Amino acid sequence: MCIFQARKSVNDIILVFMYLKFLLFAFFYVNIAAAAEVSWRSTKDTTAVLKLIKQSDSCLKKNMLGKAVSYAKDALFLSRSLGYPEAEAKVLLRISIINEKIGYPAQAIRYQKKVIVLYDSLGMTRNAAAAYIRLGVLEGRAKQEEAANVSLNHALQLYKKLKDHQGFIKYELSMAQVYAANDHQQAALQHYLKVQSLEKDSLSAAYLSVLKEIVSTYLGIGALQKAIYYNKQGIKLASHAGLSLQQLHFLLIAAAIQDSIGKKNEALRYYFEALDSAKKAQLPVQEAEALMGIARSFGLAQPQQSMDHLNMALVIARRMGEKKLLADIYNSMSEIYRRRNQFESALQALDQHRVLLDEQVKERRLNRDQVVKVNYELEQQELLFQQRKVLHQRKIIERNSWTIIGITVLALLAILWMYLYKTRQLNKKLAESNYIKDQLFSIIGHDLRTPIGGITQMLALMETENLSSEQSEMVGLMKKQGERAGEILQSLLSWGRAQLKGITVKSVHFDPRPVILKNVELLHSQIMDKGLIVDNQVPAGISIKGDVDHFDFIIRNLISNAIKFSFPKGKITVLAYEMHTIGKMAFSVKDEGVGISEAQQLSFRSNQLQVTFGTEGEKGTGIGLSLSRKFVKANGGKIWLKSVVNEGATFSFSFPK
Repeated sequence: MCIFQARKSVNDIILVFMYLKFLLFAFFYVNIAAAAEVSWRSTKDTTAVLKLIKQSDSCLKKNMLGKAVSYAKDALFLSRSLGYPEAEAKVLLRISIINEKIGYPAQAIRYQKKVIVLYDSLGMTRNAAAAYIRLGVLEGRAKQEEAANVSLNHALQLYKKLKDHQGFIKYELSMAQVYAANDHQQAALQHYLKVQSLEKDSLSAAYLSVLKEIVSTYLGIGALQKAIYYNKQGIKLASHAGLSLQQLHFLLIAAAIQDSIGKKNEALRYYFEALDSAKKAQLPVQEAEALMGIARSFGLAQPQQSMDHLNMALVIARRMGEKKLLADIYNSMSEIYRRRNQFESALQALDQHRVLLDEQVKERRLNRDQVVKVNYELEQQELLFQQRKVLHQRKIIERNSWTIIGITVLALLAILWMYLYKTRQLNKKLAESNYIKDQLFSIIGHDLRTPIGGITQMLALMETENLSSEQSEMVGLMKKQGERAGEILQSLLSWGRAQLKGITVKSVHFDPRPVILKNVELLHSQIMDKGLIVDNQVPAGISIKGDVDHFDFIIRNLISNAIKFSFPKGKITVLAYEMHTIGKMAFSVKDEGVGISEAQQLSFRSNQLQVTFGTEGEKGTGIGLSLSRKFVKANGGKIWLKSVVNEGATFSFSFPK
């Protein structure tokens, strides 16, 4: 009996081994078939991928970001279809660089992480370390300091493993860049000085680049003499090394420093030296920069000399087609004309400046639109690529249907998991797409606010000039219109952010009186224009709980509305009182203006606000009041009003204590 049981056990073991052997044979058959197919694909000509990468690099150097990302997209698709992961990593790196340049740090970080995954899978340690370095710098610039430290430490461990001296230098340099990006200038300086000590060749371009950063950091912390010392070293070393571009950089910095401390002769000496060097080295952009510096140094003391050098810079910039440089030159010309009271010439130069800025804005928008489009296409392409991979795996399973049930079940489970994973990934990508929309909205808002703010500032400057009464009245009116347009735009942007992101409350305890005083000061010019009196009766020392930014927006909007609808020489009263029964603090803004009719009060209660006009024709969209209502509600309060036509209106709202 024992012998029989022993034989049965041996037979069972043999059967198990045979079963395992069959499983292993089936597994290796499937994988060998797949590997053979990949190998056949990889023998195809890959020059097309490399050519697309080269075209993308060429466009990137010329700052043609839309075309660069388009070529990169084609290269990515082709490299994936050929099973060429090294090229795929190179392309993803370029797409990350393009997204960083265009102002999408989250997208740049996402693509950079994919680069790391590919290099890790290929066992390319040096490339992976360099990719971690770039990821850390990206995270640092995005104010993700903790994540940046983790990424850079990963890179450091890899460089230690490789015993790479240059890798240690890259790590120290990247740490300095992260600290500098997060305003830790002293810490950044220590790392820059360490890099300087590690760099063995003092005549190399890398050493001179570190010197530039040291000079810039010393200037940033106000250590002028240190900055001058290191800058002189840079001029001397760059001259010995024959590196004209670096030498010009140090010369222009030296000139700017001397100019800033009032040593005009020294500044001009450096600028003229830079001009001669730029001509000899045939560096037209730097030549134009030196001419502009000379013009700034001459200033109004020698306006004709300034204008002559600006005209020479203008010729160079036109020849090079450098729009940014042209815009800066026209702006400098406008300033000189304006100070010489040549207003017509100043306006002509300013018009040219604005036209060039508008062209740059359009180019940036086109580039952004193209990058956003390609980002979306790549997301779709990646989903399609993953689906094709799944289909390919299915075909392998079908072609090898004799494979044991266990492998089939495992494959089906893997596919199911992949579908679930892809669903989660898709949700994540949708969230990222919403982030891109939010970024676009912010960019558009900035691009609109900049010209409006510039116009208002220019008009404010013109008010100070010796103008006729008619001209002064016209400029004042235009300035008011600019301020109102800016106010309406700010309300629209706040409303848009609330629609895109939803309203998030950052609740803290705070004293409301300083917020109210700040807004009264901000609206001072409008108050004075109407000769109004603002009586702030809110006592100091009270405390409420809520979002400070929301309270700031609400009180500014209510006071601004009160100004609009007040009669000249009227009075606006701001009150605060406790609502003991419900444990809240109420605030009221009362005016003595035109008041609100019953029909308009009904519209306010139903949140169907319409466009209205103030006592001097000031246009109100109702958006600010609508958003104020939402902010009050989000903070757990209520808003209400009392009004009698031609006797004024009182808007009140409550905030938790």
